[in-house]
Amino acid sequence: MSFTFERSNLMEWLAQHEWSAVSRGELGELWSRKGQPETQVAVPKSFDDDPGALEATVERLAYWEQLSPDILRRSLLLWNVDVSEFRSNVGTDTDFGVSAAQLKVVNDLLSGADRIWRAVAHTAIKQTAQVGNLSAADEVRYESVMAGFTEKGSYKLPVYVKLGKPTVDNALPVIVPDEKRVMTSSLAKALQAVNEFVIKPPTFNLQDDDLREMVNQGVSRELIVGIAEILSEGSNDATTEFEWAPSHSQTVGANSLPRHFEFSASCHDLLTETANRLTVQIEPEKNTFVGKLLGVEKEALDSDLYQITLAVPKNSERLNPDAEMNYKLQVSVSEQNYDLRQIFNWLEQKTTVRVRGVVNRNTTPRHMESPESFAPMGIQSSTDDELNS
Repeated sequence: MSFTFERSNLMEWLAQHEWSAVSRGELGELWSRKGQPETQVAVPKSFDDDPGALEATVERLAYWEQLSPDILRRSLLLWNVDVSEFRSNVGTDTDFGVSAAQLKVVNDLLSGADRIWRAVAHTAIKQTAQVGNLSAADEVRYESVMAGFTEKGSYKLPVYVKLGKPTVDNALPVIVPDEKRVMTSSLAKALQAVNEFVIKPPTFNLQDDDLREMVNQGVSRELIVGIAEILSEGSNDATTEFEWAPSHSQTVGANSLPRHFEFSASCHDLLTETANRLTVQIEPEKNTFVGKLLGVEKEALDSDLYQITLAVPKNSERLNPDAEMNYKLQVSVSEQNYDLRQIFNWLEQKTTVRVRGVVNRNTTPRHMESPESFAPMGIQSSTDDELNS
């Protein structure tokens, strides 16, 4: 797959690695690394008319950074792109003079990867045990995913998701990823859950709570079937690798994103059994959070829904009103069910509130739709009865 190189990618890369422009002229800029004036790299105003100038800039920059020019070039080209690679580890047949594999195995790789991404296009936004038909919005997300070409001698399928720029959330403040990151991060979290609950345990003993947690992490029946399909009925092993967009390396949560998963042929039957278990709808888990209101806005002019943004603690301290509240939770409520005057009063008075409901953990920030209860601390009963208007 080819990407249009943007000069802004280079500018952002330089700034991220502590380079700054020390002089500017009609033809471009001279950049130097912080505290190292001898490290000078000329950056033309445009590379459009002189492709050789780009190569010269990359070579010079790679020299000072002690990087391979190929590694730096790939980082710049895929600056705003998440990459996942699905590899089918198959034996090759060379009886007729060239390396080859069974067409069925290659078909299973492509079909399984397609099934996985169609499932993620839905569960990235709304977690369900079974996906079914995609909505129009799901189809738009699915069609934004691009497939690369396999390499000679290896059956692997690179998949690209082009991102926008990360943004700064001034309310907390933190650097947050572009909203399109949710596709790849949801897939990675779902594969991590499959690995944790299905692959790694020494004995297979999935409980309903395990299935519920897997669904909460974005696992669906269709995703499980897709993984099993890549294993080609248990005839070969498979791996999935992630290469995260360099432009998002400083966004919240970037350092905890997984990079590599292995699925042995022997786990094919376990995956099939797990998929069968997910045909029974699992009731989603509900969570309670304490937090403080950051803002209230109407979701649309013709809607009676309001979106309330809360600052909340990290998940392990979500019930502690004294914990640092460095994370966001968005809550959608209807003006038919809640007194908006009260909610605006809580916002103005910086009241600590308590909210309970099903949380979508894949979105950034996390989202709770139609909470079961929402009120100031101390008003709710032990059963979390809702406080309506």
